[in-house]
Amino acid sequence: MVEGSDSDSLVRKLYSDLIRKPKQELLPLNDVKRTYRSYYQQLLRNKRCFVVFSFIANNIDDMKPSLQVVRENLKNKSLVVFVSRFQHLLQKVLKIDKFISLSLLDDNRGIVTICYGNKRDINEAFIDHLQETFSMVGLDVHLESKERFSIDSTSLQKSEVVLCIVSQSFSIGEFEGILLNAAPHRPRVLYVLYGPHCTSESTSKSCFNIRVNFEESELKKAEFQMMVNEVLQTLKERREEMKEITDFPVGLTKRVNDMWAQMSNYLYSSNNAPQCFGLLGMGGVGKTTTAMSIYNKIRNQFEGSFFCLNTSARVAADASRLVSLQREMLQSLLSEKQYQDGRIRSAAHEEAFLSSYRMDPTEKHDQGGRIQSAACHGEARLSACRMDLTNDDEVHEKALLSSKLRGINALVVLDDVDSIAQLEVLYNPICSSLGANSLVLITSRNRKILEHAQSRHIFDIEELSEESSQRLFNWHAFLKPEAPPHLKEVSESVIGACKGLPLSLKVMGAHLYYESDKRYWDESLHFLRTNEKDIFSVLRRSLDRVESDQRDAFLDISCFLVGENDVVSCAYLEGAYGRGWTHLKDLNSRCLLTLEREEGKWLCDTKDRIIGMHDQLRDMGRHVVRKEERNRAWDAESAKLLLKVRCLCFLIQNMNVCPVDRNFFNWFLWNTAKRMRLRVLHCVAFQ
Repeated sequence: MVEGSDSDSLVRKLYSDLIRKPKQELLPLNDVKRTYRSYYQQLLRNKRCFVVFSFIANNIDDMKPSLQVVRENLKNKSLVVFVSRFQHLLQKVLKIDKFISLSLLDDNRGIVTICYGNKRDINEAFIDHLQETFSMVGLDVHLESKERFSIDSTSLQKSEVVLCIVSQSFSIGEFEGILLNAAPHRPRVLYVLYGPHCTSESTSKSCFNIRVNFEESELKKAEFQMMVNEVLQTLKERREEMKEITDFPVGLTKRVNDMWAQMSNYLYSSNNAPQCFGLLGMGGVGKTTTAMSIYNKIRNQFEGSFFCLNTSARVAADASRLVSLQREMLQSLLSEKQYQDGRIRSAAHEEAFLSSYRMDPTEKHDQGGRIQSAACHGEARLSACRMDLTNDDEVHEKALLSSKLRGINALVVLDDVDSIAQLEVLYNPICSSLGANSLVLITSRNRKILEHAQSRHIFDIEELSEESSQRLFNWHAFLKPEAPPHLKEVSESVIGACKGLPLSLKVMGAHLYYESDKRYWDESLHFLRTNEKDIFSVLRRSLDRVESDQRDAFLDISCFLVGENDVVSCAYLEGAYGRGWTHLKDLNSRCLLTLEREEGKWLCDTKDRIIGMHDQLRDMGRHVVRKEERNRAWDAESAKLLLKVRCLCFLIQNMNVCPVDRNFFNWFLWNTAKRMRLRVLHCVAFQ
């Protein structure tokens, strides 16, 4: 293994592996470059060699000296193998003799079959919940009844995982009999014991199972998530590369499948340039959730993928963060995380390409030379990891995007873009560099933004249907598919007042969870009807029910802590209010914030996660501060508005110090800071 990936080290590694004796140290660099180079070259020409260049990145400048050595000196039926996930590099740059796509070696990737008995025994909303959940993480879900299995067992034969819903009409024994006769191999089986009449039967081997009985209890979210994790672990799906799934996805499968069918037609009918598509809709309608589901579904079909979540929110406080997003995109699309320990990992789930050179094919004699092997592991260390990223100039970063990503067929999602400037920095550079089979997906509330990007097609994201609205609300309000009888009528009225907006349905459902008093439901319904056109008032209803410190914690988070690590946020909340994790957990349970994993990590608990908040909720919190509290400043505009009114200075308890005028801030410190309790967050440089 070569430390580093400079050209001299690679050449030294190549000569040393092919020429040196066992247990001999690496050849001296000076010998390789000058003193004995001609001698070493002659030795290579007399050997039959096998060389592997693994993990080749999109830039091969450092490899050129090694490639020259290979081309000029390896004869005698030597074999050279190149491994990369960038197809254009192998076929057009290296011009290999034979090309093999490893992604084609496994046709059963990501297939889950859900098997059930009589549908009348199982609530349809629960079956849909299973299908929607596994579809959102990008799996191919097949629903099969036991009658269909007896006629056609094709899906069972292809599946690596089978989820069997055991009910009154379908026993474990029946299923195992079908499985024994239908499947040439035994897939991983997980059981859902559904309903009051279902009993735990013995199985031929130990299996994972969960019990679901809506007549006695609500859905156990933790157990359900464990089941999802079991499926993904069995399929070796790497969750750190997926986008976070929502707790109760509703109506996504059909929407995503229809969109992808249209995108595919455009994508494969044009070979000239990357294709751009837009998702358009009001805040809270489900654009981001839809984009995440599409991303999880198709990301494995591309050589690289990148999802930029909440673009506008990330650059709102500081426009220079656009440069950071450029770097994230560059490093993500060129990342070689798929490969570890010198071998290809999970070739079925990523684009890895294997190709080979056969050197001197006209040479017919072997000369009895034994095959020498060399694995050049360091040659494809990413140039992006070595490049100088200290230059914060957007033009410089745009040039890097254009040059380093050239030819890569990638999937890029830019979520919540709200300005032409963001398009110019993040979208325009990749349009001229990505491969022709690339896809760019942009979500926005502004049609002009999507039109400016020359989107091939703009999908309008509409509100949920009545049925989907009911299911989404019921899952959040009751953790069951249906409302209890005494709340059924009022819950339907609440659902109607939410107008099919997923964010309102989730927040109001979580707000009414565990509330069994119909009078409180009636009050909430009256409030919704009174403020049905004011989304802030609808969302605020859930905020008004929390205790004072928790309300202040929410306002602090909406102003300052969105996008922060939850450990940092917890430390701040503990210092300010005496409780950190408690406030985060409670606000999360009320759907007022999310705990999102950091890029490249997947953890089952909430530690080392990022605080997320829907922009409608964030704006609602800031609206409350701006109109009522007037004691927090989160950007230059809000700081100037408050600080210019001297009487308000004594009310300010939190301030995010953005680039404001130095003299103005000195005046503020001199006149007010010594006479009030002030928490200053995120100190940055002054203009």
